[in-house]
Amino acid sequence: MATTDSATTNQMISGADILVQALVRNGIETIFAYPGGASMPLHQALLRNKEDLRTILPRHEQGGGFAAQGYARSTGGVGVCMA
Repeated sequence: MATTDSATTNQMISGADILVQALVRNGIETIFAYPGGASMPLHQALLRNKEDLRTILPRHEQGGGFAAQGYARSTGGVGVCMA
């Protein structure tokens, strides 16, 4: 009888989840994200990882870019905008 080690079992992971995990691994704590049709899988991944990555919804795509720039300038960290 063959046994399967859970660490070696292949699990499907989406590109959106990979991206969010990469952001978290690189120390990103906040993202300014404006949802749209094509980006919905990424927004769902952000929601699944809300304990690790704070998502702020700007009123407009351009506002998200300005907010990310202001965040970077005020914190000295990386400002991330997804639109």
